[in-house]
Amino acid sequence: MLDILHIHGFKCAGSTFASILHKNYYENLLSIDSNLNERFCFNEDSFQSFLKNYKAVTSHSLKRSKLTDKNFLKTIFFIRDPFERLISAYRFERFKQDEIELSLYKYIVNNNNYSQDYQTSLLIPDESMQDENIENIIHNYCAEKSNLFLGVVELFDESLVVLEEEMMAHNTRIDLSYSNALNVQGHIQMPKFIKECIKELSSIGLKNDHFLYAEAKKVLFSKISNIDNFDEKLLSFKNRCAKVSKMFSIDDKNVISNSFPTKEEQFKQKKAFKRRFFNI
Repeated sequence: MLDILHIHGFKCAGSTFASILHKNYYENLLSIDSNLNERFCFNEDSFQSFLKNYKAVTSHSLKRSKLTDKNFLKTIFFIRDPFERLISAYRFERFKQDEIELSLYKYIVNNNNYSQDYQTSLLIPDESMQDENIENIIHNYCAEKSNLFLGVVELFDESLVVLEEEMMAHNTRIDLSYSNALNVQGHIQMPKFIKECIKELSSIGLKNDHFLYAEAKKVLFSKISNIDNFDEKLLSFKNRCAKVSKMFSIDDKNVISNSFPTKEEQFKQKKAFKRRFFNI
């Protein structure tokens, strides 16, 4: 059995977690990606031919399946606040990759793949997505799948401490400390009326994702409450991260200047964001 299958959701801390896996598994980590828009599943032959020399897999392209449930100790998803993930996905495609020219308004109303219960679709089988009892299905997946681990992006460190504990319970020791979050874009404070407009536009397409996010947090908090001395373990984890971060930084001044945009840069970002949002 392999240790970890990481289903890399777009703008869900996936690059950061993949780098953590690389630190731990190195040549025993397999990264699988595809140019196809649709995700695919492993079959038995794939396992025999591809995975015999690996211990962990990270992928933008794979789906969960009964086969992965059977062959991986943990299948890991990180769930993010759906509204924040949608904004981050748009900004990444629009400003960093320069792959789209749509305004945010058009990005949402054009039923983009990333704005329609994207996170739920990674977790739940396709045939269940239209089920009228979809919330019950989501609840059962979150509560009953023992090898499924749902981290929460907004509680990233807490999630990693819980995951370390769960892996240790399976006699697998793994150090999930990290230096810095990757692919993080500076936060833009949007005017309230724009934020409410976007939320209203996206609310219908993100209903299941909002429910999934709430369930993931509920399950995570339940796990935290069952871990002895969790606060001490979290503090120890943060100290480990700080040590790793120092190893990779040249000096504190350089780290700060690279991590936080200046006031002038923030002003330019806000201006560009407003202009492109209203370019309908």
